Amino acid sequence: LAWTVAPGRRGDAWVGTDVGLSHYVDGHFEFISSRIGLDNVRVRTVLEDSTGAVWFGTQGRGAYRYRNGDLKEYSKSKGLSGNVVKAIIEDSQGRIIIGTDKSVDILENGELVATPEPIVALGAITSSVVHEDAQHRLWIASDAHGLHVFEKGALRTYTLADGLPANRVL
Repeated sequence: LAWTVAPGRRGDAWVGTDVGLSHYVDGHFEFISSRIGLDNVRVRTVLEDSTGAVWFGTQGRGAYRYRNGDLKEYSKSKGLSGNVVKAIIEDSQGRIIIGTDKSVDILENGELVATPEPIVALGAITSSVVHEDAQHRLWIASDAHGLHVFEKGALRTYTLADGLPANRVL
């Protein structure tokens, strides 16, 4: 079962499945997970960043960066807020933003930096989608805690009371 597809920088694609990470190039799939020793890992999100590194988030084993044959793990035991990773983006400053089952984490040059206090103050939220818009606002969609927008050091939360629809069948 495929969970995510992300474009590569050379007309290729990265695919996350219930059994790992695959790379689609020149009409063929290459199963990357077995080559890097991560068989049977559920990949929920994937991103090829502006440097060509491939980032992928897993269901229960944290996130990984794969670059030039090297694999680096980012997990709760290594400082990440949680091991269920549902979202990974690269923002306009080149930082990697990771949405986990516990919060949002930020990496600069491959190293974790402090998450802004207003985001930390949300407590344990599952960040299912993270997006940076053209005004450089960080949008954080939570499974059960509304929609949050972080801008210029402040956080705004939108809920049903603000007109955010929920549980609507289309």
